[in-house]
Order: sequence, then structure tokens, then C-alpha cells
Amino acid sequence: KTSGIVFFSVLPIEEIPGIIEETRNLFGPNHIVLDNASVKKPLVEAYTRLEERGVSICSTHPLCKHDQPLHGQKALVLEVGSNAQRAREVAENLYKNAGMVTLPLSFDDHDRTMTVVQLVPHLVMRSIGQALERSGVDMSTLREIAPANFQLFNLSLWRTLVQDPNISATVIFNLLKNEEGQALAKRIKEAVQKVVATKEKGRLADMFDKDYRALNNEDIGDTMNEVTITVLERLANLQVKSITIETQEDRPGLLRDMLSPFEKHGVNLTAIDSHSRKDGIRFEIGIDEKTYSPEALAAIATSLQAMGYSIVEIKNNQ
Repeated sequence: KTSGIVFFSVLPIEEIPGIIEETRNLFGPNHIVLDNASVKKPLVEAYTRLEERGVSICSTHPLCKHDQPLHGQKALVLEVGSNAQRAREVAENLYKNAGMVTLPLSFDDHDRTMTVVQLVPHLVMRSIGQALERSGVDMSTLREIAPANFQLFNLSLWRTLVQDPNISATVIFNLLKNEEGQALAKRIKEAVQKVVATKEKGRLADMFDKDYRALNNEDIGDTMNEVTITVLERLANLQVKSITIETQEDRPGLLRDMLSPFEKHGVNLTAIDSHSRKDGIRFEIGIDEKTYSPEALAAIATSLQAMGYSIVEIKNNQ
């Protein structure tokens, strides 16, 4: 009752209308309501009742997991009704202050528009996860021996599996209610059945080539191939030899200072990743094995520790 802004971040999402119904008499024209729900249909009726009370409402959808660095990630901003301006300004400031990129989208069209990008990973990856679980495979072993295609697929699979199951259940349950979701699920099922039923290798290859040509608008295939090569190269560089460093500092020139011992001891680098954390920054640095020696790396570690940095891990898989 005494708050100015109420932000709903609730799982399962279907609980939000009940909360609003129990407390709606406390809401008035001075209130701003936001949410970060991944589907919007369950909220429509409750938000209509709040709008009638003069509440300013802006629904949002951050397009990333909560535990990843937010800088540069996207967030959808969806005005609800004709009273949304104040709430939209708060939502945009909130996400921009986190370094995110805000994109406007229609609240009414959200679920239909997001059907492909939400339903495909949750429906397909959860179904494959179920199939793999029933097959009794050892995912740790598969990860170790994975060729490039499976390595990238495995990243996408686990990206979905580690999320709260309520998110996948909500997305699948709600998006399969609309016509677009039902049609997409039907096409996925039919495509799998068609591939399995095709008994000639040549026909399969022709089918896949036709699909690729139809999907390859503006030669997006070349761009995506380059992106995946970059990802695989980065992972390989960090896997062969790397050092992980943590620091509570965050200032201009930090990386230059941190890299100076590598230059001093003649060690070349193949990858540099930084990850923002609550208590500072973690750097993962790939090391060129051709310029590596245990003595040089030990001296580098000693220098970094003397500079106040923490050595979390030194990896050597050769």
C-alpha cells in the first residue's frame, strides 16, 4: 500500500493474477507495476483490472538468464494499456542502468511474436533431454568426446536444462495454446517423422539442401558459421592451457596491468574473457602452448599474486 513501484518476479507465472486479485484494492493511480514474465497471456485479465484503477503498467521480458552478466543483453519493454508512460520510463531506466539494450514490443502480440524463439528451445531441448534420460547415456562422457556439432548442441541443451523447470513448463503450456504454437509443434513433429521415414541417403541430402537454401536469407549461413567457429576456437583455447584470475578491482587499465607479467615472461595469449561478479571480475586467459613453460607460468602467477590478484585455477590439458 505504501510502495510506489511493484515488480512481479514470480514462478509459476500463473500465481501473479491471484496475488493481484488478493491485493488489488491496495493499488491506485500512484502505483507503477512491472513484471519480468516470459509469457504474458496469464496476466491480461489481472492487468485490465489494475488499469481500471489508474495503475501505470509496463511488462518486461529480459532475454537472458538471471545469473549471466547483463551488460549488452536485450530486454523487451511492453506498454500495457493507455496509462503506461510512467511505468515504461522506470522499466527503461532499470534495464539501461544494468547496461542492457531495451526493445519495444506490443504486450498483446508478445506471446505470438515470441513463439518461435521461446517454444523451439524449450519444447525441443526438454523433449531431447527426456529422450536422453530414458536412454541412460553418460552426459559427462559425451561432453568429453564431443565433436564440434555436438559440443555446440550440448551447450544449447544444458542452457535450457539448467533453468527452473517451471519456466519451460510455463512457456510450453501457454504457447501451445495459441494457433502459432500448435502449428509450429505440428511442423516439428512432421519434420522428424519425414526425416526418419526417408530411406534413401540422396533424398535426405536433397531435402536438407533445399531447407538450407530456403533458410539462408542474406547468406546468414556464412555469418553463423563464422560465429560458431569463433565460439569453438575460444573454448578450445581456454581448454588447452589457461589461467583464471579474480580481482575485486574494476578500473580503466586493469587488464593492461594484469597482462604485463605475461609480456615480461614471453608468454603469448590466445583468449581473454572477463566475467562480472558480485565481488569483482573474473578473467579467463588462454595461453599459447608454443610460448609456454611451467617455470614462466609459475613466475607469472607469483607476480599476479604480488599485485593483489587471486589465482583461481591453472589448466593444462596437454
